[in-house]
Amino acid sequence: ASIGIVIIFVVMQFILLLHFYNILPVTGDAVLYVSNAIHHAKVGMPYPTAFNNNDIYIQSPGYVNFLALLYSIFGSYRIALVFKVLFNIAIIGEIYYLAKTFFSQRTADVSVILYCLMPVNVFVSISFYNELDYLFLALTAFCLCIWKKRLWVIFVAGFLFAYAHTIRPIEVVLILCILIYFFVKKCNYKQYLALFVPYVLTLLLFGSYCKSQTGYFITTSTVTGHNLIFIANDESNGGQPHELKLHYLKGKIGYIPNMEKVHFAKKDSIWKNGGVNWIKKHPLHYIRSYIHGATLIMFRNDSWSIPKLSPYDDIEEVNKMPNPKQAHLVLYARQFAYSLVFYITLFAFAWSLVKNRKDLLSLKGLFVLIPFLTVMGTSLLGTETRYHYPFMFAMILWAAYGLNDKALKKS
Repeated sequence: ASIGIVIIFVVMQFILLLHFYNILPVTGDAVLYVSNAIHHAKVGMPYPTAFNNNDIYIQSPGYVNFLALLYSIFGSYRIALVFKVLFNIAIIGEIYYLAKTFFSQRTADVSVILYCLMPVNVFVSISFYNELDYLFLALTAFCLCIWKKRLWVIFVAGFLFAYAHTIRPIEVVLILCILIYFFVKKCNYKQYLALFVPYVLTLLLFGSYCKSQTGYFITTSTVTGHNLIFIANDESNGGQPHELKLHYLKGKIGYIPNMEKVHFAKKDSIWKNGGVNWIKKHPLHYIRSYIHGATLIMFRNDSWSIPKLSPYDDIEEVNKMPNPKQAHLVLYARQFAYSLVFYITLFAFAWSLVKNRKDLLSLKGLFVLIPFLTVMGTSLLGTETRYHYPFMFAMILWAAYGLNDKALKKS
């Protein structure tokens, strides 16, 4: 059954690629990804440069440079969608490998089925967001460290982890888990060096380049202050508000006079200080927002990568409809349908934690540590529903482990 579902999934990937290749709109954060990539491809310089000094923030430099490279070679950033399809297919194989290695053959089959049945995973390859690219790099590095103890393999993994860091700096959780794995497996110091030498050197080289261009040593996005004020403010509920620009208005926590003329690092520092000072004055509000962001916002649905297939998928269109209340019900119903397998996975994950709690302290427990630490860290800043994607693979493994144990033993 799993083979058949994977085949259907792969066919769907190429059908969606052909259909959306020329018509997929660039929205949200992806607008800046693409515009920066095109600019730097044309000037022949890696991102960021002094051109970006007064930007709001530096945004996912590893991903922007990937798009810029593709634009330089192929003359179009849309070719990235082809690579994303390949990345998505590779991730299926990596999930299968991890499930079979740490759990069982049947758990591997169920894991692949759950991944392929989630609509967000079907559509993630036709999104210009960076989640898929990060996960491919980080998960490939993780699997390489498990697959072979040969030094050159781990060396490659160290480089891939570093590249993943330049896209999203949450790969540190996976590196921590690899260190635990190395310790349990009694690896010698050469494995640790093979992992960290390329990782550190790559980030040092890239950071040094950024400093030569912008005046500041940076290795990844500079969004800490920007995102902090979205959770550290009087109206916060733990998520990033729909009208982001409201926080830049005079009298708001994010207001900076002549912001467009202020260096991105200075803006980041101002917003960090403003957010920290607000938290000191309103610790309980921040804790409530933190809990809300880590639970109801991050896990409320799983439809972030699905394009607007109907006006009822677009909150702005829904608000304009003659009967907004009824239209919102249709919107929520569609989101629930898109997220059904996701919700089943969450319940199966919770069931598996209880049923298989004795395995939490084994190496299987690493795949519980991954979502736990990522949620704890990510939720310190404002969250969105798509922020659960980079660690859902680990929850899928444990969900499949629970479903395998409870429902599938007789089959």
